[in-house]
Amino acid sequence: GAYFAYRTRRVDENYKESKYIGFAIYNVLILAVVFLSILHTSNEMSEVSKFLLVSIGILIICFLTLALVFIPKFVD
Repeated sequence: GAYFAYRTRRVDENYKESKYIGFAIYNVLILAVVFLSILHTSNEMSEVSKFLLVSIGILIICFLTLALVFIPKFVD
């Protein structure tokens, strides 16, 4: 994704999404590091709590990624 975002940075304004794709990739990286560090440092959590934390993390990452890619299209 980052490679194609870099390659399409000079495309016509009607097709320019590289900035939003870059933001989405950055969002996934930062949130994955945050959720994995929380998961790794919490040894006293039950398996159900760990499962819920991973599930909520995946949902938040997916929602924000879709929002970062598609909301600018609706705003413009």
